[in-house]
Amino acid sequence: MSERLRVLSGDVNYLAYGGKWISKKHNNGDFDYWYVVELINMHDATGEEDQPKYHLSIAVVAPSEAPEDERISAHQSCDSDHYGGLNEYPTEQQVDILHSYGISAPIWGKTGNNFKALWKEAHVELDKISMLFGSYMDQPVNMLGTTGWDILKGDIGIDKLRRKAETRKKEGL
Repeated sequence: MSERLRVLSGDVNYLAYGGKWISKKHNNGDFDYWYVVELINMHDATGEEDQPKYHLSIAVVAPSEAPEDERISAHQSCDSDHYGGLNEYPTEQQVDILHSYGISAPIWGKTGNNFKALWKEAHVELDKISMLFGSYMDQPVNMLGTTGWDILKGDIGIDKLRRKAETRKKEGL
């Protein structure tokens, strides 16, 4: 059974300007999370037409796992006039804000010129991800070895490597 998606944000003309869709709420036993499927029209985004037209990606967002300092930064990046904080927004809007800010685990992406074919492939991938969620999240998503689990907790990039090096040094390795 394929994952049903609802429009999260973007332009009505998503093929020209991009858009985002959100899954239903999922839970892995520890926290709730959502899949966000994002379409970027690369010709519109970059102004260059010598590349595939569309990029479709799937990311995981778990608002409850994001550290407070990242939640504050994400909130400030999009709406500094709203003083209630990220928690004042409906959960789906929190998902959109965190995804836009980069507190989302990228777990699949593909480019191509045929949106319908990419959309079908994304749904097949969503079915696989739902069955093998932990395996997808265990995979490194960058050259630093950051996993999907790390990103959900805001543990991104060089800070993780520094902490790992400090731990190894303390252990005498």
